[in-house]
Amino acid sequence: MSERMDLPVLPLRDMVLFPGVTAPISAGRAGTLRAIEAALKTERRLIFAVAQRENLEHVSPDNLYVIGTVARIGQMQRGLGGVQLLLQGEFRASAIHVGEREGYLEAAVRELEDQPPLDPNDAAFLALYKEARERAAE
Repeated sequence: MSERMDLPVLPLRDMVLFPGVTAPISAGRAGTLRAIEAALKTERRLIFAVAQRENLEHVSPDNLYVIGTVARIGQMQRGLGGVQLLLQGEFRASAIHVGEREGYLEAAVRELEDQPPLDPNDAAFLALYKEARERAAE
């Protein structure tokens, strides 16, 4: 099993970040800015977890999905009222525990192993595919 890491959490409301993807985001909420500052003091890593409901003003540990993407902060630009970040998704991770710390969310996470792609010639896969096509045709 992979080693445990404690990382600041950046809740995402309207996007998902995948491993291997570089994406820009804007951040301006106080808790999010504190999480970014905490990440900058260490390895520049955060875990991005998607909020279960987009319209929440305050995201709590109970409102986050437990699977997220660990990302590294590439570039950062400070502006009026917030920051612009360029993030590089590194790997999928599972949050073992999420709690509040000094005004931001922090999670104990473990890296998830990559799942190999499905073999299109596998008998079980072919049977499921055939059944799905038949049901769709009905």
